[in-house]
Amino acid sequence: MNDYSFEIPNNWYSYLGYHSIYHSPKRFMDNGLESQKVTIGVFVIKNVESKIDFFENEIKTNNITVNTNFEKVIVENTKYGDALLLKYGSIWNSRNNTNLFLYYYHKSKIYKLHFKASNILYKDVVDEAIKIMDSFKIEE
Repeated sequence: MNDYSFEIPNNWYSYLGYHSIYHSPKRFMDNGLESQKVTIGVFVIKNVESKIDFFENEIKTNNITVNTNFEKVIVENTKYGDALLLKYGSIWNSRNNTNLFLYYYHKSKIYKLHFKASNILYKDVVDEAIKIMDSFKIEE
């Protein structure tokens, strides 16, 4: 059972992906490519001793492997402590995408929220995706 939750709107659906349960707008459900167009997922990394080392490694790894419009923002004093926001472009299955990763460090765990959308759809879905990510809660 997960120790986190977030609110998924009625016009989105959930499905089991490669690494996690993902969420995507229902309007992409029938084309067979939903996991390649717009997704939101959460990954939990346990037993993280140093958020600074973890954050620096994520920045370094993503900056090396991604060479398109890389941005980083360290957010202090969120509801779960300090957070790291990474935004960058990527190419997956010959599709140009925009990725947002939001990392929360809380009680020796990293909660990694990931939003990915094809560049063509990004502006249409980013506001709704951010609302979903903002609804993220750690159950204590």
